[in-house]
Amino acid sequence: MRWLVDEGVPRSLVAWLRARGDDALYVTDSSYVSSPDRRLCELAAAESRVILTKDLGFLWPSAQPQPLGLVLFRVPPDWNARQITMLLTDTLGDTAPDALFGQVTVVEPGRVRQRALRDTTQ
Repeated sequence: MRWLVDEGVPRSLVAWLRARGDDALYVTDSSYVSSPDRRLCELAAAESRVILTKDLGFLWPSAQPQPLGLVLFRVPPDWNARQITMLLTDTLGDTAPDALFGQVTVVEPGRVRQRALRDTTQ
């Protein structure tokens, strides 16, 4: 699985993705740090990556070309990196990669929702 991991995602989650064999481009450690959302969407689309972010305002509905998929996690503001990593490893560990393709997947404590990326632009 190929990921574009946005700034603000815990480093421990990036380490977990890489340990399971995924290709995780961590924006924080790249030349794309502080890039606008549109540029990150273009990069994700060009490299067939699923975007992983906690940015509720991430510019994806109007982005063209669309990324392969988007995983957005919503957690309480007082959650620490360990709690966030546990939530996402529990959720993503059981998810087939192709189930994320073409989807916006919203992960919250106790709940996962999905809808088609293309449906969000209508």
